[in-house]
Amino acid sequence: MKIVHVTMVDAYSEGWAYHRNIISEKNKCDGNEVSIITTKYRMGDHGETVLSSPGLSYTKSGIKIIRLNDIVPLLPHFVQDRLHWTHSLYKCIENEKPQIIFVHNPQFINLGTVSNYKRNHPQVVLIGDTHADKFVSTGKHPRWSQFINQNFWGPLIRRNFKYFDKFCYIGLEQKKFFEEMYKISLKEAEFTPLPAPIVESPEKAELRKEIRAELGLDDSTFLFVHSGKLAKPKRTKDILTALRKNKINCRLVIIGSIPEDNDELKGLFAEEPRVSYLGWKSGDELRRYLAAADLYLQPGNMSVTMQNALACGTPVMIYPHESYKYFLGDDAIYVKNVDDISKCFSDIESDRSILNKLSAKAYEVAHKYFDIGNQAKMMYRLVQNKKEQNDSNN
Repeated sequence: MKIVHVTMVDAYSEGWAYHRNIISEKNKCDGNEVSIITTKYRMGDHGETVLSSPGLSYTKSGIKIIRLNDIVPLLPHFVQDRLHWTHSLYKCIENEKPQIIFVHNPQFINLGTVSNYKRNHPQVVLIGDTHADKFVSTGKHPRWSQFINQNFWGPLIRRNFKYFDKFCYIGLEQKKFFEEMYKISLKEAEFTPLPAPIVESPEKAELRKEIRAELGLDDSTFLFVHSGKLAKPKRTKDILTALRKNKINCRLVIIGSIPEDNDELKGLFAEEPRVSYLGWKSGDELRRYLAAADLYLQPGNMSVTMQNALACGTPVMIYPHESYKYFLGDDAIYVKNVDDISKCFSDIESDRSILNKLSAKAYEVAHKYFDIGNQAKMMYRLVQNKKEQNDSNN
């Protein structure tokens, strides 16, 4: 089967733990011919967006990466970038001759090009998803972002939404944002939480041993991990404030990049001897630390790293986002402020069995919701259903 992933909104790079990476790798592992059509941008070593070269390349697993040039005469580059404008998208899809097209986020100007291909090739299965929510989509200028979403992307998405055979949303916040911004009901859409590779107990035990040896930790020391682009919505400072209020025997490993507007974190890291700041790590490297951790700390905005932690059987301390509570229920430690974080530290120090119980529950949740095989089967089932429908019509 030939599968094409279209990812124009987000920069694609090999080796990261994003949905576009994991689902395409699963498709390839299942024996399909897989291509990713994307822009000239990729993720840098520190999570930043960097310029790459248009053209053709292949991942280690053999996935074809097609980076399109986005040169449009007389149109400034910064406008093209914000519109995610790409050159020759239709021709590129046509050359690939896909049976499935998976659009990762529909907020790009050439969405109609994909719909045109679908109209001209009705046998193709077109799948889309949305990752946008009010936290990641409004940025520093929320009113302007809301205006653009409602008055520019909204009409574009509404014109093309009917051509999708299946549409998915990764969380309840994303569903609410999509429906409010674009005035489209996702009642018939599918809830597909971001997937994560499962690290089973035997591998977890080995990684725990390796990482603790690297860090020089004995079994009595708690290992906490916090990660990401450490902007203020991550609430890294709240973790450090809570840690100063608590004498818990722990090592807090922080992995990620520090934006310029949150540069004070460097000084705060240096002031706390229990903190080890390791900078940016690849998805595979980060997963080693997640598997070794006693607890993953994410008291701020949503991130796919939370799913990756659960898939390692690692308990999570998180903000009570609606989507998280939907599939986690009571199987997480929820925090809203510094006092909650400090209380979490005190509670687990008093009773380590809390983490053991949550670890077992983490695996249950991961196998139920985050197994990428379930999403891949959904894709293949749509093709089979369409084939059977065509056969019955003939």
